[in-house]
Amino acid sequence: MTLSNRFGKTPGEVLYPEQRNLIAPNVEPAPHPLSAFNAFFPPPPPSASWTPAPSLLSGPPKEDVPARRRAFISFKSEDLGAVKLLRLSAKSEAYDLFYDESLREPFDSVRANYIRDGLRAHIKRTSVTICLLGQNTHMSRWVDWELFESAEKGNKIITMGVPDAKVLVLPRLLRQFPGTIWHLWDLGWLKEQLAAVEDPIPHR
Repeated sequence: MTLSNRFGKTPGEVLYPEQRNLIAPNVEPAPHPLSAFNAFFPPPPPSASWTPAPSLLSGPPKEDVPARRRAFISFKSEDLGAVKLLRLSAKSEAYDLFYDESLREPFDSVRANYIRDGLRAHIKRTSVTICLLGQNTHMSRWVDWELFESAEKGNKIITMGVPDAKVLVLPRLLRQFPGTIWHLWDLGWLKEQLAAVEDPIPHR
């Protein structure tokens, strides 16, 4: 003989949700707390022009953020004024600038290796190198080294003269490339060159 309780279930048998009405068959379930609210304020009918409000947790809709170019600036310390002008223009454009503003020590100084490590880290974060040409840029061993590191990494090298430059000579490394293109100071031209970079690095 099999024992059963008053709900028709054997001892230890699981009572599933769809069988809960067996517990009190003569008692109607309590109405949902929102049923009265929905009776007075029914939900709007579906419409082709209606779209649900965005979730507060998801925030506003995200817009497509253009990829930003990250550029390293190679220059001689005496042309720092031109670098600052370039930095001001970059605030409203889709590129970030990296450079070393400190006064550089001689290329063969005791701290040269430390300085090169810092410069190499900057170049590694960029996809393009801007070489600013001043009157004495071609005599800088630091500029030669930065351009060499940039070429080794695969950066595109853009060369532009500083404002009011009277004599411009390409650095030694750039003179070895017959296809080197350079321009006088022209921020519009520079913007076009940066936009043509095929491998921009996304902003993070």
